[in-house]
Amino acid sequence: MISTASGPVPSTLADWTFASVEALCAAGYSESDRHDFKLGLPNPKGLTKVACAFANTFGGFVVLGVAEESGHAFAPIGVDPDGEIYGQFHSKIRAEPEIAVSYPRLIEVPGSSKVLYVFEIHQSTRRPHLPSPADERTFWKRVGSSCCQMTLEEVRQQMLALEEKREKLALLLIDLFHKQRSLEEQANVPEARCVSCGMIRDGWRHG
Repeated sequence: MISTASGPVPSTLADWTFASVEALCAAGYSESDRHDFKLGLPNPKGLTKVACAFANTFGGFVVLGVAEESGHAFAPIGVDPDGEIYGQFHSKIRAEPEIAVSYPRLIEVPGSSKVLYVFEIHQSTRRPHLPSPADERTFWKRVGSSCCQMTLEEVRQQMLALEEKREKLALLLIDLFHKQRSLEEQANVPEARCVSCGMIRDGWRHG
């Protein structure tokens, strides 16, 4: 569990249970820097904003099937099981670069045919991400329970870090290429020597 400003939030996808969702609801914590409760699938703009914010910050979880009731109370009432939920969820995230989303954890609602779906959005190694629609292109980060606009310096730092990773990867690939070439050349040397030795022996036989 991760202790945040909004209380204990499961730290891995496997840690999420009905009891953990129920406990967060009872405490009134529908959102934090690591989770966001939704009843159904959000619209593409809203989901993309949340996904970018999580991917650009520490990662997080989107939990479907939690309803907001009167008085700002929340209840894990669940949604109908849907075999297409992962594809629908993923297709609504319109971001650049593309954001990876784990297949959801399904949690049964006790005494009901309804279920909860927990999607994990990892902290991205390709950050910063931003929405792809031209009128939504803002870099988002997660601060507490809110999605906030990143500063120019934060965007610059993440871009520099990404470029550094790309340069290191390029150097690694070049190094691996040269090592592979060297190994291939070394593997061919004994064969060439054997061929030469065979030619010498054949010459002796015919001499």
